[in-house]
Amino acid sequence: VVPLMTADGTLASLLFVHSADIRRWTPDEVALVEEAADRIRAALDRARADMALREAECELRTLTDALPVLISYVDKHGRYRFNNKAYEDWFG
Repeated sequence: VVPLMTADGTLASLLFVHSADIRRWTPDEVALVEEAADRIRAALDRARADMALREAECELRTLTDALPVLISYVDKHGRYRFNNKAYEDWFG
């Protein structure tokens, strides 16, 4: 059993590894399971971060679309990166 902890140290889940034969796990097998757990933990952290970013973007979109002003963000290369609904309605 390998605990999968979040970045803040809370338990996210447990990784269970089973063998049909009763035996001792070799250090290489233990290292392999720990490596798998590390990769799973990293993937879970990325998924949580992506979800948090999507939620923040949704909140920003909801807020800016509710404002009766034109909002746009243009990067240093002149590319539009963000604009609210009022901006889209005004300029098409």
